[in-house]
Amino acid sequence: MRCRNLTVSNTRTVLLTPEIYVNQNVYEQLVDLLLEALRGAHFEDVTEFLEEVIEALTMDEEVRTFGEVMVPVFDILLGRIKDLDLCQILLYTYLDMLLYFTKQKAIAKVFAGYIQPKDPSDGQMYQKTLLGAILNISCLLKTPGVVENHGYFLNPSRSSPQEIKVQESNIHQFMAQFHEKIYQMLKNLLQLSPALPAAAVAYSKPRLATFWYYAKVELAPPTPAEIPRAIDSMKAMVRSFQSGRLAQLTVREALRNGLVATEVLMWFYIGEIIGKGGLIGYNV
Repeated sequence: MRCRNLTVSNTRTVLLTPEIYVNQNVYEQLVDLLLEALRGAHFEDVTEFLEEVIEALTMDEEVRTFGEVMVPVFDILLGRIKDLDLCQILLYTYLDMLLYFTKQKAIAKVFAGYIQPKDPSDGQMYQKTLLGAILNISCLLKTPGVVENHGYFLNPSRSSPQEIKVQESNIHQFMAQFHEKIYQMLKNLLQLSPALPAAAVAYSKPRLATFWYYAKVELAPPTPAEIPRAIDSMKAMVRSFQSGRLAQLTVREALRNGLVATEVLMWFYIGEIIGKGGLIGYNV
Protein backbone atom coordinates (compact mmCIF):
# COMPACT_ATOMS: atom_id res chain seq x y z
CA MET A 1 0.00 0.00 0.00
CA ARG A 2 2.84 2.39 0.86
CA CYS A 3 4.47 1.62 -2.47
CA ARG A 4 1.22 2.33 -4.33
CA ASN A 5 0.69 5.61 -2.47
CA LEU A 6 4.25 6.63 -3.31
CA THR A 7 3.66 5.81 -6.98
CA VAL A 8 0.47 7.89 -7.02
CA SER A 9 2.29 10.79 -5.36
CA ASN A 10 5.15 10.61 -7.86
CA THR A 11 2.74 10.48 -10.80
CA ARG A 12 0.94 13.54 -9.47
CA THR A 13 4.27 15.38 -9.22
CA VAL A 14 5.19 14.38 -12.78
CA LEU A 15 1.92 15.72 -14.20
CA LEU A 16 2.04 18.94 -12.18
CA THR A 17 5.66 19.78 -12.99
CA PRO A 18 6.40 18.30 -16.44
CA GLU A 19 8.98 21.01 -17.16
CA ILE A 20 11.53 19.45 -14.82
CA TYR A 21 11.62 16.28 -16.94
CA VAL A 22 13.87 17.44 -19.75
CA ASN A 23 13.45 15.86 -23.21
CA GLN A 24 10.32 14.03 -22.09
CA ASN A 25 6.68 14.61 -22.92
CA VAL A 26 4.87 13.21 -19.89
CA TYR A 27 1.46 13.83 -21.50
CA GLU A 28 2.33 11.73 -24.54
CA GLN A 29 3.57 9.04 -22.18
CA LEU A 30 0.21 9.10 -20.41
CA VAL A 31 -1.66 8.75 -23.71
CA ASP A 32 0.63 5.91 -24.80
CA LEU A 33 0.14 4.18 -21.43
CA LEU A 34 -3.64 4.25 -21.86
CA LEU A 35 -3.29 3.15 -25.48
CA GLU A 36 -1.20 0.16 -24.43
CA ALA A 37 -3.66 -0.69 -21.67
CA LEU A 38 -6.58 -0.60 -24.10
CA ARG A 39 -4.77 -2.93 -26.48
CA GLY A 40 -3.97 -5.31 -23.63
CA ALA A 41 -6.11 -6.80 -20.93
CA HIS A 42 -5.22 -4.51 -18.03
CA PHE A 43 -7.13 -1.33 -18.85
CA GLU A 44 -9.24 -1.59 -15.67
CA ASP A 45 -6.08 -1.80 -13.55
CA VAL A 46 -4.63 1.29 -15.22
CA THR A 47 -7.85 3.29 -14.87
CA GLU A 48 -8.14 2.27 -11.21
CA PHE A 49 -4.66 3.67 -10.63
CA LEU A 50 -5.50 6.75 -12.70
CA GLU A 51 -8.58 7.40 -10.56
CA GLU A 52 -6.33 7.71 -7.52
CA VAL A 53 -4.03 10.07 -9.39
CA ILE A 54 -6.99 12.22 -10.48
CA GLU A 55 -8.23 12.39 -6.90
CA ALA A 56 -4.78 13.56 -5.77
CA LEU A 57 -4.62 16.16 -8.55
CA THR A 58 -8.06 17.62 -7.82
CA MET A 59 -7.47 17.82 -4.06
CA ASP A 60 -4.74 20.42 -4.45
CA GLU A 61 -4.69 22.64 -7.56
CA GLU A 62 -2.37 25.31 -6.25
CA VAL A 63 0.51 24.48 -8.60
CA ARG A 64 -1.58 23.65 -11.65
CA THR A 65 -5.30 23.11 -12.13
CA PHE A 66 -6.62 19.74 -13.25
CA GLY A 67 -7.79 21.39 -16.48
CA GLU A 68 -4.25 22.59 -17.19
CA VAL A 69 -3.06 19.01 -16.72
CA MET A 70 -5.64 17.50 -19.09
CA VAL A 71 -5.64 20.07 -21.92
CA PRO A 72 -2.19 18.94 -23.25
CA VAL A 73 -3.53 15.37 -23.28
CA PHE A 74 -6.50 16.45 -25.39
CA ASP A 75 -4.15 18.41 -27.67
CA ILE A 76 -2.19 15.23 -28.34
CA LEU A 77 -5.35 13.28 -29.07
CA LEU A 78 -6.54 16.00 -31.45
CA GLY A 79 -3.25 15.88 -33.36
CA ARG A 80 -3.38 12.11 -33.67
CA ILE A 81 -7.07 11.60 -34.42
CA LYS A 82 -7.43 14.24 -37.15
CA ASP A 83 -5.07 12.27 -39.43
CA LEU A 84 -6.85 8.93 -39.03
CA ASP A 85 -9.32 7.32 -41.41
CA LEU A 86 -12.63 5.61 -40.76
CA CYS A 87 -11.32 2.08 -41.27
CA GLN A 88 -8.19 2.35 -39.15
CA ILE A 89 -8.44 0.24 -35.98
CA LEU A 90 -6.30 2.78 -34.10
CA LEU A 91 -9.12 5.34 -34.41
CA TYR A 92 -11.46 3.15 -32.36
CA THR A 93 -8.83 2.63 -29.68
CA TYR A 94 -8.60 6.41 -29.28
CA LEU A 95 -12.40 6.63 -29.22
CA ASP A 96 -12.44 4.03 -26.42
CA MET A 97 -10.01 6.26 -24.55
CA LEU A 98 -12.34 9.22 -25.01
CA LEU A 99 -15.25 7.06 -23.85
CA TYR A 100 -13.42 6.55 -20.57
CA PHE A 101 -12.64 10.28 -20.35
CA THR A 102 -16.31 11.18 -20.82
CA LYS A 103 -17.34 8.71 -18.10
CA GLN A 104 -14.85 10.07 -15.57
CA LYS A 105 -16.54 13.10 -14.01
CA ALA A 106 -13.48 15.33 -13.48
CA ILE A 107 -12.09 14.64 -16.97
CA ALA A 108 -15.52 14.97 -18.60
CA LYS A 109 -15.88 18.46 -17.15
CA VAL A 110 -12.57 19.53 -18.70
CA PHE A 111 -13.42 17.79 -21.97
CA ALA A 112 -16.78 19.60 -22.19
CA GLY A 113 -14.95 22.93 -22.01
CA TYR A 114 -12.17 21.82 -24.35
CA ILE A 115 -14.50 20.97 -27.23
CA GLN A 116 -16.05 24.44 -27.20
CA PRO A 117 -14.91 26.48 -30.25
CA LYS A 118 -12.91 29.65 -29.63
CA ASP A 119 -15.46 31.63 -31.63
CA PRO A 120 -18.95 30.03 -31.46
CA SER A 121 -20.22 32.40 -34.16
CA ASP A 122 -17.74 30.93 -36.69
CA GLY A 123 -18.96 27.56 -37.91
CA GLN A 124 -15.51 26.53 -39.17
CA MET A 125 -14.11 26.78 -35.65
CA TYR A 126 -16.21 23.76 -34.62
CA GLN A 127 -14.30 21.65 -37.14
CA LYS A 128 -11.00 22.52 -35.43
CA THR A 129 -12.10 21.16 -32.05
CA LEU A 130 -11.42 17.59 -30.91
CA LEU A 131 -15.07 16.62 -31.32
CA GLY A 132 -15.16 18.41 -34.68
CA ALA A 133 -12.09 16.46 -35.86
CA ILE A 134 -13.87 13.21 -34.99
CA LEU A 135 -17.10 14.20 -36.74
CA ASN A 136 -15.10 15.39 -39.75
CA ILE A 137 -13.73 11.89 -40.47
CA SER A 138 -14.88 10.90 -43.95
CA CYS A 139 -16.52 7.62 -44.91
CA LEU A 140 -14.56 7.68 -48.20
CA LEU A 141 -11.78 5.13 -47.76
CA LYS A 142 -8.23 6.11 -48.57
CA THR A 143 -6.26 3.79 -46.33
CA PRO A 144 -3.66 1.58 -48.05
CA GLY A 145 -4.08 -2.02 -46.99
CA VAL A 146 -7.80 -1.72 -46.30
CA VAL A 147 -8.69 -0.83 -49.83
CA GLU A 148 -6.55 0.03 -52.83
CA ASN A 149 -5.01 3.48 -52.51
CA HIS A 150 -7.17 5.52 -54.85
CA GLY A 151 -8.45 9.08 -54.74
CA TYR A 152 -11.98 8.46 -56.03
CA PHE A 153 -12.38 11.40 -58.42
CA LEU A 154 -8.67 12.06 -59.05
CA ASN A 155 -7.65 8.41 -59.29
CA PRO A 156 -10.78 6.25 -59.61
CA SER A 157 -10.83 2.71 -58.30
CA ARG A 158 -10.32 -0.20 -60.66
CA SER A 159 -11.92 -2.70 -58.28
CA SER A 160 -14.41 -5.22 -59.60
CA PRO A 161 -18.11 -4.89 -58.65
CA GLN A 162 -17.70 -7.77 -56.20
CA GLU A 163 -14.71 -6.09 -54.53
CA ILE A 164 -16.62 -2.81 -54.30
CA LYS A 165 -19.49 -4.59 -52.51
CA VAL A 166 -17.01 -5.97 -49.97
CA GLN A 167 -15.58 -2.49 -49.49
CA GLU A 168 -19.07 -1.06 -48.98
CA SER A 169 -19.83 -3.74 -46.41
CA ASN A 170 -16.63 -2.87 -44.54
CA ILE A 171 -17.54 0.82 -44.59
CA HIS A 172 -21.00 0.10 -43.13
CA GLN A 173 -19.52 -2.02 -40.35
CA PHE A 174 -16.98 0.63 -39.40
CA MET A 175 -19.59 3.41 -39.60
CA ALA A 176 -21.94 1.51 -37.28
CA GLN A 177 -19.14 1.15 -34.73
CA PHE A 178 -18.10 4.78 -35.24
CA HIS A 179 -21.62 6.13 -34.71
CA GLU A 180 -22.18 3.97 -31.62
CA LYS A 181 -19.04 5.29 -29.92
CA ILE A 182 -19.89 8.91 -30.72
CA TYR A 183 -23.40 8.36 -29.37
CA GLN A 184 -22.01 6.91 -26.14
CA MET A 185 -19.54 9.79 -25.78
CA LEU A 186 -22.25 12.42 -26.11
CA LYS A 187 -24.57 10.48 -23.82
CA ASN A 188 -21.85 10.31 -21.17
CA LEU A 189 -21.24 14.04 -21.40
CA LEU A 190 -24.91 14.85 -20.99
CA GLN A 191 -25.22 12.54 -18.00
CA LEU A 192 -22.07 13.67 -16.19
CA SER A 193 -22.04 17.35 -17.04
CA PRO A 194 -25.29 19.15 -16.15
CA ALA A 195 -23.74 22.33 -17.50
CA LEU A 196 -23.99 21.01 -21.05
CA PRO A 197 -27.80 20.82 -21.28
CA ALA A 198 -27.99 24.21 -19.55
CA ALA A 199 -25.55 25.66 -22.07
CA ALA A 200 -27.54 24.14 -24.95
CA VAL A 201 -30.75 25.68 -23.59
CA ALA A 202 -29.06 29.07 -23.14
CA TYR A 203 -27.67 28.86 -26.67
CA SER A 204 -31.04 27.89 -28.14
CA LYS A 205 -33.28 30.40 -26.35
CA PRO A 206 -32.54 33.50 -28.50
CA ARG A 207 -32.58 31.42 -31.68
CA LEU A 208 -35.89 29.77 -30.78
CA ALA A 209 -37.30 33.18 -29.91
CA THR A 210 -36.32 34.46 -33.36
CA PHE A 211 -37.79 31.37 -35.02
CA TRP A 212 -41.03 31.70 -33.07
CA TYR A 213 -41.29 35.40 -33.92
CA TYR A 214 -41.29 34.63 -37.63
CA ALA A 215 -43.22 31.36 -37.26
CA LYS A 216 -46.15 33.15 -35.67
CA VAL A 217 -46.39 35.25 -38.83
CA GLU A 218 -45.36 32.84 -41.57
CA LEU A 219 -46.90 29.65 -40.17
CA ALA A 220 -50.13 31.16 -38.88
CA PRO A 221 -53.37 29.93 -40.53
CA PRO A 222 -54.72 32.29 -43.21
CA THR A 223 -57.21 34.90 -42.09
CA PRO A 224 -60.62 35.15 -43.79
CA ALA A 225 -59.37 38.24 -45.63
CA GLU A 226 -56.30 36.40 -47.00
CA ILE A 227 -58.19 33.44 -48.49
CA PRO A 228 -60.01 35.42 -51.24
CA ARG A 229 -56.76 37.18 -52.19
CA ALA A 230 -54.93 33.88 -52.47
CA ILE A 231 -57.73 32.39 -54.60
CA ASP A 232 -57.65 35.46 -56.87
CA SER A 233 -53.88 35.06 -57.23
CA MET A 234 -54.29 31.41 -58.21
CA LYS A 235 -56.98 32.32 -60.75
CA ALA A 236 -54.69 34.98 -62.21
CA MET A 237 -51.92 32.41 -62.57
CA VAL A 238 -54.27 30.01 -64.38
CA ARG A 239 -55.41 32.77 -66.75
CA SER A 240 -51.78 33.69 -67.44
CA PHE A 241 -51.01 30.08 -68.27
CA GLN A 242 -54.04 29.77 -70.57
CA SER A 243 -53.29 33.02 -72.41
CA GLY A 244 -49.58 32.29 -72.82
CA ARG A 245 -48.55 35.32 -70.75
CA LEU A 246 -46.73 33.01 -68.35
CA ALA A 247 -43.69 33.02 -70.62
CA GLN A 248 -43.55 36.82 -70.42
CA LEU A 249 -43.33 36.97 -66.64
CA THR A 250 -40.17 38.31 -65.04
CA VAL A 251 -38.15 36.08 -62.74
CA ARG A 252 -39.37 38.12 -59.76
CA GLU A 253 -43.04 37.69 -60.73
CA ALA A 254 -42.62 33.97 -61.43
CA LEU A 255 -40.92 33.45 -58.09
CA ARG A 256 -43.63 35.37 -56.26
CA ASN A 257 -46.38 33.37 -57.96
CA GLY A 258 -44.60 30.12 -57.17
CA LEU A 259 -44.39 31.04 -53.48
CA VAL A 260 -48.07 31.90 -53.39
CA ALA A 261 -48.98 28.58 -55.01
CA THR A 262 -46.74 26.71 -52.59
CA GLU A 263 -48.30 28.46 -49.59
CA VAL A 264 -51.83 27.65 -50.72
CA LEU A 265 -50.83 24.05 -51.40
CA MET A 266 -49.33 23.80 -47.91
CA TRP A 267 -52.62 24.94 -46.39
CA PHE A 268 -54.23 21.77 -47.74
CA TYR A 269 -51.27 19.56 -46.68
CA ILE A 270 -51.19 20.95 -43.14
CA GLY A 271 -54.98 20.74 -42.90
CA GLU A 272 -54.94 17.10 -43.89
CA ILE A 273 -52.11 16.32 -41.43
CA ILE A 274 -54.05 18.01 -38.63
CA GLY A 275 -57.18 16.14 -39.66
CA LYS A 276 -55.40 12.78 -39.61
CA GLY A 277 -53.73 13.63 -36.32
CA GLY A 278 -50.17 12.73 -37.40
CA LEU A 279 -47.59 12.30 -40.13
CA ILE A 280 -47.74 8.50 -40.14
CA GLY A 281 -48.75 7.21 -43.54
CA TYR A 282 -48.69 10.69 -45.01
CA ASN A 283 -46.50 11.33 -48.08
CA VAL A 284 -44.73 14.56 -47.12
